[in-house]
Amino acid sequence: MNKQPTYSKSEDALVTVRSELLSSILEEEFAYSWNQDALSADLYVTELEDDFALCDCLDDEELTSGADQLFSNLHQCWSQADHSVVKLTLWERFGQVVPSHQLDKIMDYAQNIASLNLSPLEQLIQCVKPLLSHWSEDDLQIFARPLVYAMRGTTELRQAPWDELSEIDQVRLTMKIAQEAIVQFQKQNSSTLSESEG
Repeated sequence: MNKQPTYSKSEDALVTVRSELLSSILEEEFAYSWNQDALSADLYVTELEDDFALCDCLDDEELTSGADQLFSNLHQCWSQADHSVVKLTLWERFGQVVPSHQLDKIMDYAQNIASLNLSPLEQLIQCVKPLLSHWSEDDLQIFARPLVYAMRGTTELRQAPWDELSEIDQVRLTMKIAQEAIVQFQKQNSSTLSESEG
């Protein structure tokens, strides 16, 4: 088996890994014994394990810490991918109405707020407060309550380009987007947490 090369740049590693994968796929040599019961399959697997022999160069602590680091990095990549899905969903829904910088800020604040142990009302207020700093917290609570407590007779949000909305409609829309973002990030966080525990 080939020695593992070290790379100075991740792009170099990606190019090398892709080319090695492509060459191994196109290789005409028999790559794997699919019949697990055959004696040659056992020999083949033993030979591969001897070539790999990671245990010969690392002790148990190094293997354990390396595996922990690997799984931690995988978990981080997975959760970032999950959060990207949430952001993409919100972009598809509100991207035509709200300016991109505004939508990005709402999603960033919502992602940070979603993991905090606050009441739903406090989460929503804290999420939009930096974006609506000229509004008092009492005013923001008035806008947030119908969304958080799902009151009857809640008015429908006007769907129009951002510049055509009144300031009050902009606040309502910001609140609505923030609430949806917080809820989706919380769902994503809880499903990621339950998967890592399971």
